[in-house]
Amino acid sequence: NPHTPSVFFLSLNTHKSLSVVHTLRETIKM
Repeated sequence: NPHTPSVFFLSLNTHKSLSVVHTLRETIKM
């Protein structure tokens, strides 16, 4: 399945984005 790598990278990027958002929220709370 040639689409598997794309899906993997997409999910990885999504996870990174969520982590950044979480970090920003924690920073704002402080």
